[in-house]
Amino acid sequence: MMVVTDKAAEELKNVLPKFAPELDLSRGAVRVMITGQCGCGKIHYGMDVTPEVKAEDTTFEVSGLRFALDPRVSELLDGAELDYEVGVMNSGFRINNPNEQGGCTCGH
Repeated sequence: MMVVTDKAAEELKNVLPKFAPELDLSRGAVRVMITGQCGCGKIHYGMDVTPEVKAEDTTFEVSGLRFALDPRVSELLDGAELDYEVGVMNSGFRINNPNEQGGCTCGH
């Protein structure tokens, strides 16, 4: 199962009403996905909202938020952690995934 930190859940609760005011979490969810992979093997992640989850989706709830994972990526994200980091140069959601093979060496 994917882990969502308290900080990430708190930030999502702040962002979702502005980003997706129509989202009904009883039917929809925050979708976490894999958007691609670099030549070096680094996985790129993304998040979006989906108004309705699919029957084949893996879903879970954290702090009143519903999350959906496509079945093709749920195994790759098992044990991964969604966090929200604040930095001087940038802030944002990050996925720390112990299932990745090594780190990025191509600069992306």
